Amino acid sequence: MLDGHVKTLHPNIHGAILARRDKKHHMEALNKHGISTFDVVVVNLYPFYDEVSSRGIEFKDGIENIYIGGLAMIRATAKNHKDVLVIVDSQDYSALLEFLQGNQDDQLFRRKLAWKVSNMLLLMILQFQSGYGNRLKKVNEMSYNNYLDADAAWNCVSEFTNPTCAIVKHINPCGVASHDDILEAYRLAVKADLVSAFGGIVAFNIEGDEISMYTRSADLPDYPQDDGAACGRLNH
Repeated sequence: MLDGHVKTLHPNIHGAILARRDKKHHMEALNKHGISTFDVVVVNLYPFYDEVSSRGIEFKDGIENIYIGGLAMIRATAKNHKDVLVIVDSQDYSALLEFLQGNQDDQLFRRKLAWKVSNMLLLMILQFQSGYGNRLKKVNEMSYNNYLDADAAWNCVSEFTNPTCAIVKHINPCGVASHDDILEAYRLAVKADLVSAFGGIVAFNIEGDEISMYTRSADLPDYPQDDGAACGRLNH
């Protein structure tokens, strides 16, 4: 059905989402099975990002906020965004209503909403891995490039007086951010480049026990302790 796109998924839901309106045999398959199409999919996901970013959250509590069915629906809708609108952010409700009241289709608007889904899913994966990966994975040995990245990250954060986080990969900064809350500085630095941050070296210019849950411990160079720095490798 639908060129094999609907196999283990419920056809009444995912068939309605994935059916291409410009493919005759897709629409014939829906008619054959009595399935109507969806024009909009709105999913209010669990607050995964907020929960796993909380200090001291237990692993079992974090995974309870992983959405199952909703993620499948928004991924399917993002795949077929040309025909079905996908909303995962309540701040887009007004723009959605304005779009639906208009007479012209805007593929750029559709792609923007689909891109937001992809960005959100990547952020969720990154937050899960960086928050819990150090509890699940064995530490890998540091490579020569990792040592270079650690030195570059250390020198970067040392330039700031406010709590700052820097993420460096291949001797290039992926993200740098300052914030009174060092964990918020970390999140902002990660969001600067969600893709490149994977496997990068994370450096902080202050110390804190809460920092360790976001980075994987690594055999890093000994930096001056009186400068109050911490380093780790971002899980990947």
